[in-house]
Amino acid sequence: MRHINRIYRNNSVVRFLVSYVLVLIIPLATLLYGFKSAFQVVENNINESSIFVLRNGIAKIDEEVKALQGISLQMSQSTNLKDFGGKTVVNSAYSKQALGVMEEYNNSLRYQGIKLIKNNYIYFNTRDIVIFENSLYRVDIFERYIKLWNMEFDEWRRMCANENSRKPRFFVTKEGGLNYIVPFAKELRGDNLGALVYEINKSAIRKYLNFLDEYKIYSMFILNSDKQLIYKEDKLDYLEKLSEDWYNESGIMNVENESITYISADNGWQYILVLPKQVALKQLNSLESFVMVLIVSAITLGLLISVYLSLQQGRPLNTLFSMITSSNTQIRQEISFQSMGEVVTEILRNNETLLEELEYDKPYLKKAFFHNLIKAEFVNTAELNYMAKKAGIELTGENYCVVSFKLFANNDFYEVDEQTLEEVRIISQLVMNYLNERYKEPAWFYKRNTLVTFGIFTVKEDTTNLKELLQETFEWLVAEYNVETNWGISKVCKNLLDIWKNCEEAAIAMQACRDKRHIMEYSLGLENTEEFYFPYIIEEKMVTGMKSGDWAAVEGMLKILAKENFAHRHLDRSRFIKFHRRMTELLSWQEESLGYNQEKIYWLNEAVINYDGEYTEYFERLTNICQEICTVVQQNRSKHRKQIISEIMEYIKDNYNDSGLGLSKVGVEFGMSEGYLSTIFKEGAGMNFTDFLEQIRIDTACEMLKNPENTVHKVAESVGYNSIQSFRRAFKRTMGLSPKEYRA
Repeated sequence: MRHINRIYRNNSVVRFLVSYVLVLIIPLATLLYGFKSAFQVVENNINESSIFVLRNGIAKIDEEVKALQGISLQMSQSTNLKDFGGKTVVNSAYSKQALGVMEEYNNSLRYQGIKLIKNNYIYFNTRDIVIFENSLYRVDIFERYIKLWNMEFDEWRRMCANENSRKPRFFVTKEGGLNYIVPFAKELRGDNLGALVYEINKSAIRKYLNFLDEYKIYSMFILNSDKQLIYKEDKLDYLEKLSEDWYNESGIMNVENESITYISADNGWQYILVLPKQVALKQLNSLESFVMVLIVSAITLGLLISVYLSLQQGRPLNTLFSMITSSNTQIRQEISFQSMGEVVTEILRNNETLLEELEYDKPYLKKAFFHNLIKAEFVNTAELNYMAKKAGIELTGENYCVVSFKLFANNDFYEVDEQTLEEVRIISQLVMNYLNERYKEPAWFYKRNTLVTFGIFTVKEDTTNLKELLQETFEWLVAEYNVETNWGISKVCKNLLDIWKNCEEAAIAMQACRDKRHIMEYSLGLENTEEFYFPYIIEEKMVTGMKSGDWAAVEGMLKILAKENFAHRHLDRSRFIKFHRRMTELLSWQEESLGYNQEKIYWLNEAVINYDGEYTEYFERLTNICQEICTVVQQNRSKHRKQIISEIMEYIKDNYNDSGLGLSKVGVEFGMSEGYLSTIFKEGAGMNFTDFLEQIRIDTACEMLKNPENTVHKVAESVGYNSIQSFRRAFKRTMGLSPKEYRA
């Protein structure tokens, strides 16, 4: 130890090296702690994303199952069904009644349009017959269908035979088929007359879970409310490892090498998704590898610099700082830096460019502006123009077009390595510079993620020049950098508040690029028209609009929904009913928060029952309901505001003698800003806050001046003025004469 101490004291190079290494270790330790916290945040975000994707698929299945349970329960209570099931004698009315049961059964299923149903039929115990596809079958004849469905006849008998239990249940066959059985009876007690049987289409369930396609190895299990396994895809052979702890909860758990997501649905079903950790956290693993390379590089470079500087003469910190300030020899000679605070102050003082960059926040405002624009965060045009002006963006065009482009077209976001990330950053900037230099009209860019960028271009009615420039840019990237790109072009937008829709169009067009077609223009044919159109942004803007009473915003969203769903997609009855369910859920939320009348929803349902492809009546009723909600909100807001103004006026009348009374103090008392208080007070009272307060004080002063014993000074102090001079000025301004003249 003494030997080491002697070397340290006698060898200046060792002292300098230890000094630099210590300076290096402190920030690295801080960075490592920060990266650890950041990795935890990323892992949490990935877990939340997994839950969100799974919940999205579950919601669709849940909706179908609820519809199936509702219609089956309704049908099991049918009088026609019970009467027919109780008949034991065949007569002239038997066939007619059977047709009536068939018609009622088919109409109920046709109305709901449930995709989960593959086959459905009614079994009657009393006569051992089956109604299937508008026909009556004896069981011995119906047996051929049973065999086609990969069921043994005895197994089918056990499934249908349940003499006493009225409880609907799911039945899993030996071959893995899934059936939903709903018994029915004439009386509450006694034997069952038969059962409604629905064969579940497992392909439809798998379609709702199509997000699983992005994983190569996984296990997916679905259990019903009785904890019976009704669906499985077990590529990990994980069935035997399932824990009952996951059957009634929702969450994420890491067990050994697997990440397990388990969610309990509203209908009592439990969904369990098992993924290998390297698959579930693929994005995080890539990020950790990238950060580790950066840390190793930083440590290596820091050690090399430490060794080099240790060999130099002079004090370590002064040597380092003299390198930073080498551009100013005089300052380097005169100043001896005593602390880090002095160093930073001196660098800033002698570097005007750095000061300007620190104070210049427009790049951040621009990024925030385009984020809010694309996410439809702006409430109105006035707010949009104000934020654009603040960010230094000149919006002079009348028409705009959105372009979405993706670098490395054949590469996946989660497969990019560290080198590709750096290439993407550089090439993205080159592309934006290339387009800005050659495009004559204003254009702006916003990075959606690492590989994808949105460009907003000012255009005329014709976008030919823009298309030619994009083709030129594509060819330039291939020739110069051997980088292939995909490009999507939206339709022309005339209102920037609706640019989010054009961003959707550009993204859809870009994703449709195939084979050698690298530039695609948006058309309706590129969208999935098999489903109804109701994106989250429209739902959010409608909810916000109705809660704030902004009828113009709500009306705009309704027009988009009508155009997309009925002018473009021509919804059939099944998709229209699903669209209607989504809309009634949204309206029901308003009922809970605003106390809205449920009768209006029933009135809207009438238009659904009468739907024959013509949507005008439906949207007229829907528009009426939404407009009425907005009107109620506006009326309630106006009423509430009047009440607040009345309370504020009473507060002023009670506290006018407080010399400190003003907008600030009243704002704190009523929980609002000075600006907002001033605005609503002027709207409600018809005069400024200051004028009202002054009028109260002067009116009171006039009454007090009528008493000769009250001096002017006493009156001024009693009504809330700090000085007699300010009281005299206010009195003369209001009354037209001084207090002394008024008293005389």
